[in-house]
Amino acid sequence: MRFEGSLLLPQPLADVWPRLSDCRWLIQRLPDRSAESLLAEDHAKAVIRPGFSFIRDTLDVELRRTKAEPQRLLEFAAA
Repeated sequence: MRFEGSLLLPQPLADVWPRLSDCRWLIQRLPDRSAESLLAEDHAKAVIRPGFSFIRDTLDVELRRTKAEPQRLLEFAAA
């Protein structure tokens, strides 16, 4: 799955950049998260327990920041 695009935020870039480049902060925003851990500054992991009746197990999600050009570009890979 691939998501691309641009999003205009009303806040100054200097205010939002630290959050959007922080893997742990992003992982903590996932719904139905039951646990999370920071594996490295650019790598976080979470366990999700989806609220679907046909899925009764947990899902492991990993997020890794693969590219960052300060206040210009961010790329992430999720598995």
